[in-house]
Amino acid sequence: IHTGTSLYAGGPGTNPLPLVYAARAAAFGANPADALFCNDTALLDSALISGKIVMCYTGNASPADKALVVAEAGGLGMILANHPLSDGEMLSADPFPLPAVTISYKASLAILQYLSSTADPTASLENGVVTELGTMKRAPAMAAFSSRGPNSVTPGIMKPDITAPGLNILAAWTGEVTASPVLGQAVEFNIISGTSMSCPHVSGIAALLKSAHSNWSPVVIGSTLTTTMTRTMDNLGQLFSYSRDEPNLTMSLSDFGAINPIAALDPDLVYDISPQTYVDFICGLNYTGSDLDTYTTFFGETCTPSPNTLGNSQPIDLNYPSFSVVFNSTFDTRPFTLKTSRTLTNVGPLDSAHTYTLVSIVMPTLLTVSVTPTQLTFDALHRKLSYSVTFTFSATNTNFISFGSLTWSDGVHNVTSPISFLVTK
Repeated sequence: IHTGTSLYAGGPGTNPLPLVYAARAAAFGANPADALFCNDTALLDSALISGKIVMCYTGNASPADKALVVAEAGGLGMILANHPLSDGEMLSADPFPLPAVTISYKASLAILQYLSSTADPTASLENGVVTELGTMKRAPAMAAFSSRGPNSVTPGIMKPDITAPGLNILAAWTGEVTASPVLGQAVEFNIISGTSMSCPHVSGIAALLKSAHSNWSPVVIGSTLTTTMTRTMDNLGQLFSYSRDEPNLTMSLSDFGAINPIAALDPDLVYDISPQTYVDFICGLNYTGSDLDTYTTFFGETCTPSPNTLGNSQPIDLNYPSFSVVFNSTFDTRPFTLKTSRTLTNVGPLDSAHTYTLVSIVMPTLLTVSVTPTQLTFDALHRKLSYSVTFTFSATNTNFISFGSLTWSDGVHNVTSPISFLVTK
């Protein structure tokens, strides 16, 4: 028995029926490697599929569209197996026009083994909610479709930096749009996955922070969400896993962002950036024409002509709440030293002067990090104090990435900045 997910609600499922693998039911002249995705009725031989349950793989079309292809070819049910390079062990709930279920890649291997072991394989699809007792599953885990770093456009800015739940989210749904074009059914609620669902989570948290701190800008809100996240372990005490990987390989800072709304309400210190600083940075990236106009018009600023501005396309110099150190072995020389600075702004209630101490530096592998000064004393609200950071690298490795962090603390608040170190060629 293999369990999966499905939003099919059209009946009790199926009785035992013959089971066929889509790649073995390819139409004459069709490539079996194409047929296994069930993306086109013309790729399938209806004589081999009619009256059977068909096992297809995810990819290249929506699950509902695949189920429709199977139905048009005469199939009575579908097992949709996750492809190892896309969904892996992640189970996404989708609506289907016929009895169907999505299963993990690991489960698909067991079914393929069964298909090869008998001349007359059969299967049945049963509706119902299964509760597994006695086995604790790792949670939370990043969705297979979640973005992963390093940032391919500007690796000097660490991404992802903020993340939120976005898999199989139940939410209100407009009656003006059907739940699925294939099903054509109007519903009041729907289950959706993707950025469309994680964005409302973050937006709601941002609204919560804005209601508590009306003078906070989006930059300040982003900073506090990034620097107050302290949880990186799941319910089993292991580093978060990535649901695409098998067997659930652990992740790094290139795979998950931060979000801790309770701690974010009281960050005490933030990294602030003015709109003009961003505009100057974009100008330094050699944007021209309408692309540049889009950003400068949005911010209400223009490029600053002074050569002393940040318009030198060095993202490490942005007053960002994280550090992304990039060494290019083709252009940079060893020993490699990179110096930058950050400015912290006090936004918390201040009854008296209080001192922050650099309590922790977790060194990325092969990178040495030093900070000056190691104490900052804030004596007024909105007081800004700066510190400098020096990164040193002398090894010979290439195509290498490692991670660390630095943390300031006053004994009550911890302000943590992630550090990534990327060696490219």
